[in-house]
Amino acid sequence: MKKRHWLRQLAVMATAVTTLLSFAIPASAAATTLPDTTSQRSLTIYKYDNVDDSVPYGEGLMDEVNTTVHRPMKNVIFDVYYYADLDSNVPKQISEQEAQSWAASHSTAQKATIVTDSTGKATWNAATGKSADGVYLVMERASRAIQYTGKTMPFFVSMPYTNPNEDGWVYDVDRKSVV
Repeated sequence: MKKRHWLRQLAVMATAVTTLLSFAIPASAAATTLPDTTSQRSLTIYKYDNVDDSVPYGEGLMDEVNTTVHRPMKNVIFDVYYYADLDSNVPKQISEQEAQSWAASHSTAQKATIVTDSTGKATWNAATGKSADGVYLVMERASRAIQYTGKTMPFFVSMPYTNPNEDGWVYDVDRKSVV
């Protein structure tokens, strides 16, 4: 009788150890997917008018844009501010008024001012490695270029960005600006 009790305890312990190990393996696999320390981090913004709202955006990747239907907007100015660490709790959206107020009180957080070229593209090469990792607030300035199409609402961008398939990181983050 005592032998069976001992065998039952051994079976329970073996099951517990196996269960613990099964949780430990995914945790160590997840640790290997942290952002690397050697890749260049960059943000590219595309500004177009007459954009088709059915095309997904904000995924950190840029699909081809049909420029015969969507006109690129030249000389649109964007200010980029460091807002928070990647692991911070950041709201999904921020109003124009809240963004303006935050930027006014955090002027030293401004990291770049970028201007779209004739193709509607503006790029900021942030840095190599983790020194540029974080959440950035991007605000479009009022200008003549957008007087008829409208200004893009302020938005947040994580750099690097988790790949939409959640199997890696996007270090060259693309954002289509929708008006």
